[in-house]
Amino acid sequence: MGSFLYVSQEIRIQNGRINLANCHYRFSTSPDLRDEAAWVVRYEYSLDPLPNQPHAHLHVNGVHKHTGAPMDRLHLPSGRISVEQFLAHLLIEHGIEPLPEFSREDALMALRHGHEEFSRHRTDFALFP
Repeated sequence: MGSFLYVSQEIRIQNGRINLANCHYRFSTSPDLRDEAAWVVRYEYSLDPLPNQPHAHLHVNGVHKHTGAPMDRLHLPSGRISVEQFLAHLLIEHGIEPLPEFSREDALMALRHGHEEFSRHRTDFALFP
């Protein structure tokens, strides 16, 4: 079993500004992006989400501890996160190791810097459209 990260970002230019229109971050144990049983966590953001979905949300591939209900189709609302936050989550929570030439501390410091830049330049939005 491996560890795989899939990242997709769609950018739009509107009124001379660069805007993130959609993004998807998926952590999986399979090299096959279509393997729906293998993904662990997904983050999705859309400027134009489907009805009744928040702009930014998480999906967790699991079942509820007490009810046994599947949780993979729930849209757990979140704020916008940076790809750096998602990567730091994988390092901290899932035990993913950075490339051998980078220490864990250096990787987290670089991710922190990238996230700070993201935070300075992002625009806020309402949770639901």
